[in-house]
Amino acid sequence: MPFQLVSRRTISDNRQPRFGHCPQHFAQRANVLFRRQSAHIKQQRLLRFAGAQSIAHFSGAFRRVESLRVDGTFPQRQPVDAMAAQFLHHRRRCAQVQVCAQVPLHILSLIHICVREGKWEFRFILSGFLAIGGATAVAPTDPNRPLWRDICMVAAGPAISLAAGGVALRATLTAPGSPWDQDWLPLAFFTTLSLLAAVVNLIPFRTKAFYSDGARIFQLLSHGPWADLHRAFSAAAATTITPLRPRDYDIDAIERAGSSISVGQQALHLRLLAASYYLDRGCIADATQALADAEAVYLESASEISAEMHTPFIFGKAYLQHDAGGARVWWERMEAKKPLRNADYWIARSAFLWSQHRLDEAREAWEKGNALAQQLPKAGAYETDRDYFALLHKELEVSGLAG
Repeated sequence: MPFQLVSRRTISDNRQPRFGHCPQHFAQRANVLFRRQSAHIKQQRLLRFAGAQSIAHFSGAFRRVESLRVDGTFPQRQPVDAMAAQFLHHRRRCAQVQVCAQVPLHILSLIHICVREGKWEFRFILSGFLAIGGATAVAPTDPNRPLWRDICMVAAGPAISLAAGGVALRATLTAPGSPWDQDWLPLAFFTTLSLLAAVVNLIPFRTKAFYSDGARIFQLLSHGPWADLHRAFSAAAATTITPLRPRDYDIDAIERAGSSISVGQQALHLRLLAASYYLDRGCIADATQALADAEAVYLESASEISAEMHTPFIFGKAYLQHDAGGARVWWERMEAKKPLRNADYWIARSAFLWSQHRLDEAREAWEKGNALAQQLPKAGAYETDRDYFALLHKELEVSGLAG
């Protein structure tokens, strides 16, 4: 889906882009990000060590004070307890998003569930047993939803972890002489994991791909650029499973986030979202400028993008800018990454061939891509894809008549 991969903004033809591209700023930001990543790695190791020590101390104290027995099946049950603690943390969030008019797109450390081209994909990740963390991504059904809904959704995970940990703690403390006295160690393990998950998730920090719940709540309450980024990206995700289209994006939020986030893939995504917003509204000049801004970010600080992220540039170069040379450059970049031949690939190929005046091949590529696009579900992003195919088809027809 050209431009739908994440992107956008408002710039008149006679104005300079408001998104900065200062090399010095990029170097400073890169150093800051490196230091933050190193600090986060140390923080993760410290938290894991603290968790292990807490479990050992907790279980040791119970053995000394209460002389409780240890169930021999505990080592086999540890992964089950870990998965149960994590499942409760994320399942409560999924329930909360339904109350807050949002659709859950789960991304857990044990189970990876996502929507790709209208189809739900499920993957079990065995290595997730070694991690306490995880994440739940959501797609809002209302682009103008109030702030409290987002805050409630984010806070739901730590809240249920805290509640589950409290219940398990009481069961552990009352284990002596009870029917579950042999299960005190698994309960202690579950208690520690749940309480640790609640506390750690409320500490503001960032992993390589996600923010902690505490960081996200802080961002939402501070109304900073990262809150706008979250809002923009969640709206883009919503278009894949709801009737929302790119023209429904909050362009003001995209602009505010883009003004502060000027380097890296997130900056590039914001500008592509802006391009899709304008193109879906028929604002060709603004869409062209937003695409040029995205290309500038790519050249400066975000050249390591996926193959499918090249398709909006190919389509934009050919259809918006009528730049045959630029379309060829982007096409060759994408081909070097061995792209998946889906509807996005074929519309990019058709636009590229059209720009090269290879009309028969362009029509053939258009027919293949359009056939795939018609099979996509009825969601805003895919309806937009079908509209892009219609726009390109008109150009192919005009070119055929002129030829």
